[in-house]
Amino acid sequence: MAKINQKPVNKDPRKGPAKARQAAPKGPRKSELAGTGRPELSAEAETLKEKILAEFDVSDAAGLSILDEALAAFDLCRACEAEIAEQGMTTTDRFYQKKAHPLLSTLRDARSQFLGALKQLGLDLEPVRSGPGRPPGR
Repeated sequence: MAKINQKPVNKDPRKGPAKARQAAPKGPRKSELAGTGRPELSAEAETLKEKILAEFDVSDAAGLSILDEALAAFDLCRACEAEIAEQGMTTTDRFYQKKAHPLLSTLRDARSQFLGALKQLGLDLEPVRSGPGRPPGR
């Protein structure tokens, strides 16, 4: 009886075809790098980030990640505020009854996340000054 050249059959369903699987890329993914910044931050959020980094000492990777998440929540707040300003605070449901705009809860949650992240970083306190006494005035 002659043998027919056949490829071995992979009976394990968790393993795909040998050609379909590829080696994982070397090194960390960009999303895993803490503090690298989010490219989708708005100009307003980038300005706020620069001001916070100038005033406060946020230099560790965890702090920079928390700051990035805070600024993403800040951007979400601004986007929700713009939509609500355009469409109004209320909408009409299918029974023609007025109800709160659905983005109001998203706005509330994003604000809470932003303020919570700032508090977690300790940015709700007075910034570090160079010396005792009152800050320089006019």
